[in-house]
Amino acid sequence: MRASDLPGPAFVRLPIMAGMADEVMLRSYTGETQQEAAVLYAEDAPNAAADGWMPISQVWLAGEWPTSYWIIATVLVFVGIGIVFLFLLAVFKPDRTLLVTYGRTNTSAATDR
Repeated sequence: MRASDLPGPAFVRLPIMAGMADEVMLRSYTGETQQEAAVLYAEDAPNAAADGWMPISQVWLAGEWPTSYWIIATVLVFVGIGIVFLFLLAVFKPDRTLLVTYGRTNTSAATDR
């Protein structure tokens, strides 16, 4: 199994970071709550580890509505329906994302030296 075969919504190869790993991969896990994203990570992490990928760092990104949505809803207050949209924007939140950076060291290259 190659790293590009791992399941998930995002796969991004980053430049090699000196001293951290020979290869670096950034994966995103999206859910309605932080717990949902953590469950997706917990399900995927063993598969990545089996292929030699180990987590280096994790970053939690709380979802936010774009500013344009808030501006449009505010303008619509004058039409009479903006209050409903403002309420919906305040109550319902977009999906949240857990970004995990994985690293893999090429052990065969290290032993050949």
